[in-house]
Amino acid sequence: MSEFSEIGRTGTTIEFINRDGQYSQRITNSSSTCIKIYQVCADYDGNILEIVNFVGMGQQMVYKQPSILVSLFSDDEGFFGKRCPKCDSYFRTSSVNKKNICPYCGHKDDFTEFLTENQKDFVRNFVKAQIDTLSKGISAKIDLDEIATSLPLNTVSPWVYKEETQQNKFTCEKCKNETDILGEYGKCSSCGKHNCEDIALKKINFLEEKFKDVDENIEDRHKRESEWEKLLRCVSEFEGLANEIRKHLLLLPLTEKRRKELKAISFQRILGSSEKLNEWFSINIFEGITDDEKQFVNKMFNIRHLFTHNNGQVDSEYIQNTGDNSMKINQLVRLRSNEIKRIITLTKKMIINLTTDYMSIQ
Repeated sequence: MSEFSEIGRTGTTIEFINRDGQYSQRITNSSSTCIKIYQVCADYDGNILEIVNFVGMGQQMVYKQPSILVSLFSDDEGFFGKRCPKCDSYFRTSSVNKKNICPYCGHKDDFTEFLTENQKDFVRNFVKAQIDTLSKGISAKIDLDEIATSLPLNTVSPWVYKEETQQNKFTCEKCKNETDILGEYGKCSSCGKHNCEDIALKKINFLEEKFKDVDENIEDRHKRESEWEKLLRCVSEFEGLANEIRKHLLLLPLTEKRRKELKAISFQRILGSSEKLNEWFSINIFEGITDDEKQFVNKMFNIRHLFTHNNGQVDSEYIQNTGDNSMKINQLVRLRSNEIKRIITLTKKMIINLTTDYMSIQ
């Protein structure tokens, strides 16, 4: 599916059956896809009380009374849409839990607080239809497909709530739940484990393979230098990861002074920012990395800045930040294969250190 495509529940029919005063409910699905269903109980005004687990044949369901059972459906990909009550962000999740976690801001709350407005409307209408069948002694059949195809927007009817694909579906390495979010980085909506290490290491591993391919198959010096410049992207990947983790560190209890300081640090200035993270949160980016390697990392971070902002030419800021007096102002930087291989390897170590220490304070 493409990004931001609407996804419905094809082939789903709900029947409220009243036979001689005996009430029953039937749900059928004729689509080729496998949808998921979970049930809740709601009061007579349609307010959800709790999730009700399905039971086997001959077993009786126990749930809060007085209430009415309501079925909620996944979309055709097996996901349930959610909206965070704190940051108002939308995401999809493949599991149903009594507690949900926002992958963007980390807010944890009861699942009822994460329901979308369309889902709440659906529950209220579901309750109303069941009450009608009981009070009037009638039966009712609702074809969700028929309603959906007759509407220009899914928000028009409380019977129809479509979900929307996002940009990145990831599977949690810890609990195997799937979450669909905007962007790349986020927390598992079920257990809260952040995907930062998994995503960042996949990117660095790709760059390692790319380096190997270029080093073995491209002999022309100019073409090789062009590729080395692209592989400096490992620095950008680290900065993107660090900025993501900074976002979640800002959610921790902090003094206003410390909050402002954390917002202001620049991960391009890797030596200073690493000292601050170690001092404030015991996050040691340079664990197991020598002083010589730290100076090399600082040099390469500043070289990446030159390629990004100064066409690869040395400026006074570079010399001031690195102390590299072997370079002259306006000199064009030449990248070497051993430098690229070394910075990719060190960046990988820094990613592991950063994510490991960050996870330890969750």
